Amino acid sequence: MFWLWVKYPENYFRSRYQPFSNNYHQFTGQDFSLIRQVVQLRKMDPLANSCTTGIHIEGPFISPEDGPRGAHYREFVQSPDWELFKKWMEESEGLIRMITLSPEWEGSAAFIEKCVESGILVSIGHTNASHAQITEAVKAGARLSTHLGNGMHSIIARHPNYLWSQLAAENLSATIIADGFHLPAEVIQVFKKVKGEKLMLVSDSVALAGMPAADYEAAVGGKVTLTAEGKLHLFDNPKTLAGSAMNILQGVNFLLKNKLVALPEAWQMVSIRPQRLFDTHFDPFQFGQKADLILAEQLPDQTLKIFKVLKKRSKNTARLTQT
Repeated sequence: MFWLWVKYPENYFRSRYQPFSNNYHQFTGQDFSLIRQVVQLRKMDPLANSCTTGIHIEGPFISPEDGPRGAHYREFVQSPDWELFKKWMEESEGLIRMITLSPEWEGSAAFIEKCVESGILVSIGHTNASHAQITEAVKAGARLSTHLGNGMHSIIARHPNYLWSQLAAENLSATIIADGFHLPAEVIQVFKKVKGEKLMLVSDSVALAGMPAADYEAAVGGKVTLTAEGKLHLFDNPKTLAGSAMNILQGVNFLLKNKLVALPEAWQMVSIRPQRLFDTHFDPFQFGQKADLILAEQLPDQTLKIFKVLKKRSKNTARLTQT
């Protein structure tokens, strides 16, 4: 099993104070039902169609090792399979836009090249790849690191290692999880200094986001524990996180409250920068450009309080949504 990562409108999920939620869904390689459900939802609902901009497949072509594998199930991890991936693309009707993989597998470079030729963004993540393998992956067309600093061994060689290799790769942008549990503030500071405008924020939010503290059976990791502080980890291993139980706004607020970035940059990290991974010429301030606008207040502690979301539905109309 592995994760199908979809951006859905806030209306469909519990997570409040954000216009979009990133939600994980788990399915096996030959089970296309969830991909079909997303495709059907977009056809049935205009709002879902406008908000569901793509599918991110995270796995199963990742490292089989404990640590880099994270909460993914070992039995479903496998080497890159182009014929299988083509079936997913066909079922998605072109909705798959991105895949996370580990280039430690033999044949990874050729697989990456085929993805790039098909318009798929390739990201490196959940990896135990060598420096040479990461360099080869970037040369083949990989352009991103998925939640850099996570999906790793708890202890790694001081050098060389796959973290240094990804930080050193100038052509690799990077996403990070800023929920206060995945990365400490000082690590984010270092990543920001190295990656600069290539650094972006993701929520890594799973279905338990917004739920009360308790033990749960989850698609991500099986039996998990959600603490009162919001940390989500494997039930029998508090050191292994099972995704995040926080939303993207909470990530933005973590950056702002800890003075890691100013508001304009924090907003770009969750909007313009990710969009430009798929559309390098994207400019939200052109006449006639579709835009989602958010009305918010910046509080004394620098965090944001969202009041309203303007969802652009057509060239001349907009819908106002109270959140």
